[in-house]
Amino acid sequence: MGFLPKIPRRILSIFLGVYFIWLGVQIFVDPSAWIAGWVPFWATDLFGSVGARSIDLALLTGIAEVLIGVGLIAGYFTHLLAAAGLFIVVLSGALHGFHEAFIRLGSIGALAALIWWPHDNA
Repeated sequence: MGFLPKIPRRILSIFLGVYFIWLGVQIFVDPSAWIAGWVPFWATDLFGSVGARSIDLALLTGIAEVLIGVGLIAGYFTHLLAAAGLFIVVLSGALHGFHEAFIRLGSIGALAALIWWPHDNA
C-alpha cells in the first residue's frame, strides 16, 4: 500500500484544519457577534455564574478551534483533535440545529473518518 493511504488523510486533515482555523478566527474578529448568534442564554448565564465573562467563553472557544486546526494541519494528535472537533461541531449543531449551517454535516463525516482512520496509515 505504500504511501498512498497517507495522502487522502493528509488532504482531509489540512482542509479540516483550515476550516477550524477559519472558525476560530471568526470568533476573534467579532466575539460579541459570535456570542449573540451562537451561544444560548443559559450558557452565558452558566458561564457567568462561575465569575467568567461571556467574552472569555468566546475567546476560549476561538483558541480551541485554532489549536484544533493547527494540530490537524501539522498532523499531531489527529485522532484526539478530530474527536475534540467533532464534539464542538456536534454540540453546536445540537444547540442550534443543523439547518443553521448545513456544512456541519459534512464536517461531522470528515472528522469521524479521521477518528477511525487506522493508526498505521498515519
